[in-house]
Amino acid sequence: MWLFLASMAGALIFGLVFHFLVSGPDNVFTLNPGAGREAFRFSAALIALVEALGCVAGIWALSKLPRSAESAAGPVDLPRRSGTEVR
Repeated sequence: MWLFLASMAGALIFGLVFHFLVSGPDNVFTLNPGAGREAFRFSAALIALVEALGCVAGIWALSKLPRSAESAAGPVDLPRRSGTEVR
């Protein structure tokens, strides 16, 4: 889950920076007019949404995982010895 969350967060940051913040050929605000302009804008926004939902899903999944091996297996009850046992 950590790997999933890290990859989704990296993709989200990369996409936000290069599609919305940095001026260049992949920026949705500085695209030249053309046939694919609106499709590119829509797909960039949709990809950002999917990546953000992936981050939320990764955080949610990590919150549902047990914190340690003890909590995953539950409490361990060891047999107790009484003083009257015969060995």
